[in-house]
Amino acid sequence: MEMVANREQAVQALQKIGRTLYERGLVNGAEGNISLRAVDGTVYISARGSRLGELRPEDVAHITTAGQAVEPGPEPTSEYLLHTLVYESCPELRVVLHTHSAYATAVAVNRENVPPLIDEMTILLGGGIDVAPYAPPGTPELARGAAQGLRERKGVLLANHGAVVGGTDPADALKLAELVEQACRGFLLAKGGGTVHAIPAQAIHRQREIYQRKRGR
Repeated sequence: MEMVANREQAVQALQKIGRTLYERGLVNGAEGNISLRAVDGTVYISARGSRLGELRPEDVAHITTAGQAVEPGPEPTSEYLLHTLVYESCPELRVVLHTHSAYATAVAVNRENVPPLIDEMTILLGGGIDVAPYAPPGTPELARGAAQGLRERKGVLLANHGAVVGGTDPADALKLAELVEQACRGFLLAKGGGTVHAIPAQAIHRQREIYQRKRGR
């Protein structure tokens, strides 16, 4: 998908993302927030209190990466700093999704990093899924934890909070959000059944090379 150039394109893309997240059980009610970066560098983002599964045009805010309004509209999500700092830190990313999906949140509460359990984690996410230190919602500290986590990998957990993924387009970001939830579910189930074994180091090295090429590094 090409980068969006106007509000109509952005609203349509965010509505589709929000519906997909809801239909796949990754968000409920007014939890979570989503954004995409436009061709001019500004950010279209879900508004404070919006329901992602039923996102309306008036539920989309348009801001700069400094958090200033580009046009009249609703207030952005209180966690807008998380999105803008990720875009500043990772210019190759165009879509940021923050979810409170069940298994990812459970692992975030456990505060255990998830090792690379399946090949897709290293090839698509860049490796295991780390848990960023706890910080209150909407704070610069929370935003910095997310941005730091996404510099090396395309998914991170926020302690006692949820998950954040960054994609190059909506399809990529949605795939990653599902993969994070799948990996966290597998991790918890594997722990309950015995010893958790990561994929071999040699395989991780080869797969990281694929990941780096795909991310353009």
